[in-house]
Amino acid sequence: ADVRALRTVLGVLSTLPVFWMLYDQQGSVWVLQARDMGTFGGAIQPEQLGVLNPILILALLPFFEKVAYPRIEHHVGARVTPPLRMAAGMAFASAAFVVAAVIEAALPLNILWQIPQIVLISVGEILTSVTGLEYSYTHAPAKFKATVTSAFLLTTAVGDVCGGVLYASVGDKASRGVLMLACAALMLATLAGFAYVAKALTGQPLFPGSSAGHHDDGADGETPSTAMSKLGASHGLPDGDGRPVAIAVAADDDDDDDD
Repeated sequence: ADVRALRTVLGVLSTLPVFWMLYDQQGSVWVLQARDMGTFGGAIQPEQLGVLNPILILALLPFFEKVAYPRIEHHVGARVTPPLRMAAGMAFASAAFVVAAVIEAALPLNILWQIPQIVLISVGEILTSVTGLEYSYTHAPAKFKATVTSAFLLTTAVGDVCGGVLYASVGDKASRGVLMLACAALMLATLAGFAYVAKALTGQPLFPGSSAGHHDDGADGETPSTAMSKLGASHGLPDGDGRPVAIAVAADDDDDDDD
């Protein structure tokens, strides 16, 4: 059972590198694009728009958890499952690069025209990255949680390498706009592959017909909040009773051993 659960999680994670290949172009290709845009006489530097991403994540994450997901579930009568969220995030990432390609074709514009693509990729991060980390941790067998979390982080490195290979191999043969559209198409192809992999490994389609309002718990019974609390262990963050999470988790594990 543990091997099957591990295989399921790793299979889902195997589709994430392409998302990271697109996402991390915020700090490279999109900055180069911004340099060719109007900066209001240098008042806004090309690299400075990158600060919008963490601000948007902090602002939108509570909105999605408290407002968007519950309302969508209420209206459609089905759960917004983690695989469905991740698939939607990939679609947002693809849309971000379509918008970026359109902006590229319309240059020169002022730098604020990059905001829509930054908003789209930030929403994609919430749906794919945040959900993917939560899903991989909560569904991993207890003894493989650290391994699965490491595998999740490894997908970022693989995606960055893929991006480097792409631009190093064809970056001087194709325009930036064409490459952006190619990235968008590759993300959509990956989305199709993700839908197939998720259904094959989990045995459930992306659009399950279960009742609304039921949020997915981990395979071992952990809720997402518990899982994310444990993920903070490596950072020494305090848990609910004021203990550092690393100490709290260790103490809880000791209690389980005593039992």
